[in-house]
Amino acid sequence: MRKILATFVAIAAATAITNAHTAHAAAFSPPNAINMVFEGDVEFRENLTFNCTMTAHVLTTNPDGAGNNEGYVYAAGLSNGFLCSLVSLQQALYPIAVLPTGPSGVPATDIEIQGISVVTAMGGTCTGNLWADWSDGAPATITFSPLSTLTGGCTIRGTLSQVSGPALTITQ
Repeated sequence: MRKILATFVAIAAATAITNAHTAHAAAFSPPNAINMVFEGDVEFRENLTFNCTMTAHVLTTNPDGAGNNEGYVYAAGLSNGFLCSLVSLQQALYPIAVLPTGPSGVPATDIEIQGISVVTAMGGTCTGNLWADWSDGAPATITFSPLSTLTGGCTIRGTLSQVSGPALTITQ
């Protein structure tokens, strides 16, 4: 009996951990939009810590039959300093996943920018997903979580605010 109970608890714990960061369907508005630009001051840390300006360009896709669509960061970079200019975010589509925090149809508050690949100022590589707080406010903001670390030891902390393009909203 104890062995069965221990197995059940282990399965339940594994399921809870897996579901804690599982993205689900979302609505990015406006649909089929490009060039929504976010910018802000961030702290980039690898072996050294330096302050940079980060710019991220976001696009959204057309909705599917259920009204869900996708958002992507399609270009991003760091500037405003010699070391910042040496950091290269490999240009690719980085999916924006919505992490469930409430019922469907309410504004999203937690997102994850997935599949990031960074070549650092020192020539290293950091990869992975960055967790962030999302706010639909005026302007919309992306605040990178202090706990979000890429494999390779890189962190990005700070807030990006939408500076141009149609106002982006994200609904769970």
